[in-house]
Amino acid sequence: MLKRVEIEGFKSFKNNVVIDFEKTKYTGLEDTNTFKNGILKGAVFFGSNASGKSTVLEAISFLFETLVGNALTRYDHLFCAFSKEESFKLKYDFVFGTDHIRYEIERIKSGKKKHQFFVENLKINDQIFMERFEASAKRISEGKSTFYSDLDPNVLFLRTEYFNKGFNEKCIKDLFDFAQSSVYLNMFRTRIAAASNNLELRRYLEEFGPARLNKFLEENNFVHRIEYIKVDTKGKESTSLSNLSNTIIAIRRTDIDNVMLEYSDESDGTINLFNILPSFLQCLNKGSLLLIDEFCSGFHNELEELLIRYFFKKSKKSQIFVVTHSTNVLSNTLFRPDQMFKIDFVKGSGSQMFRISNSQPRPGQNIEKMYLGNAFGTSKGFIDKDEA
Repeated sequence: MLKRVEIEGFKSFKNNVVIDFEKTKYTGLEDTNTFKNGILKGAVFFGSNASGKSTVLEAISFLFETLVGNALTRYDHLFCAFSKEESFKLKYDFVFGTDHIRYEIERIKSGKKKHQFFVENLKINDQIFMERFEASAKRISEGKSTFYSDLDPNVLFLRTEYFNKGFNEKCIKDLFDFAQSSVYLNMFRTRIAAASNNLELRRYLEEFGPARLNKFLEENNFVHRIEYIKVDTKGKESTSLSNLSNTIIAIRRTDIDNVMLEYSDESDGTINLFNILPSFLQCLNKGSLLLIDEFCSGFHNELEELLIRYFFKKSKKSQIFVVTHSTNVLSNTLFRPDQMFKIDFVKGSGSQMFRISNSQPRPGQNIEKMYLGNAFGTSKGFIDKDEA
C-alpha cells in the first residue's frame, strides 16, 4: 500500500510537495478508514479548477503506467512549464507486510539537444537495492552487485529487470502486483488506465457476466440491475431494444414492471456508475489502488458517500484516492481530517498542498463550512479573488 508521495517539477508542481498517507493523532473513523499499520485507506483532494488536483493522481499513476503499462516514450508534457529546473522528481514510499520500499525517479533534460534520461534509486528497508544514472545501473542482491550499461533512456530499469529477469524479493513482487491491479479512472473523459483490459464494462461482462455487479447493487438497495443479453439474428430476445450487435447491455429497474432500457439511454450518472463498478470491485478484491478523477461527475451526493463508505468498510488492503468538487464529502463522518487535502495554485510557486488535519479542527467542526468560509485559505483558480 502507498504510504507517501513526493512531487517536484512535475506539471503544475514546481517545488517539492510531500503528501503523507499515514494517520495522525485523530481517532475518528479509525476502525473503518485506517489500516492496523497506521496507513490511511484513502484520501480526497479538492480545490479550485486548474489548481493541480488531477496532477496528484497523475503523479501516482505515472509510476504504475511506466512500470507495467505501455511505457511512455515522450515525457516533455510532464515537466513543469514555469520552472527553470529541467527535471521532475517523484518519490514513492510503499509498505508491504513488514517491508518498506522507497523508490525515487527523476527525469532529466541535459545538453543543448535536451537529451532526456532517467535516474532511479530503490531502497528496501533503508538498504540500497538498485541505483541507476542515465544509461548505467547497479543492482545489489544478497550482498552482490551486478552492473549494467546501455540502458534504454525511456524505460525504467526496474521495469526492464522485472520482466527480463524477475526478483526473489517478495516485496518487489508485491509492488508489481499492486501496480498491475491498480486503476486510474477519469470520469469526465471516461478514460480507464490499467494493466488489465477487462475493466471496460462490455469486456468485463463478456468475461465475468453481470452477477457480481448486480450483487453489489442488491446489497446497497439500488433499483437498477444490469443484463448482458446475447441476441440471435432476428433479435427475438430484445424486441424493445435495438439490435446493433450480437450483445446488448441493458438496465432493468426493479421498481417498475416490464421496463428495460439500453445502457446508452440511461442517465449520465447511471452510466458513470456502471463504468466505475468493474474497477471499483476489482481493486477491492485485488488489494490495490483506485484513483478516480472527477469523482463527482453525475453522481448524487448520497451515491458519492455510499461508494466511499462501502470502499472503506470492505477494504482489507485497498486504497482509494479521489478528486472532486463536491464539498459534501468534506465530512468528518466520511473522511478523517488527515485524509483531506486542499490543493491551491500559487503564483510563482505552482501547486501547493494543505492537509486539513494541520489546522487541528475539533471533532465536531463542519469541515465543509470551514472550507467554503475560507478557513483553510482563499482558493484561487481561473479568477484571482484578491483582484476580482
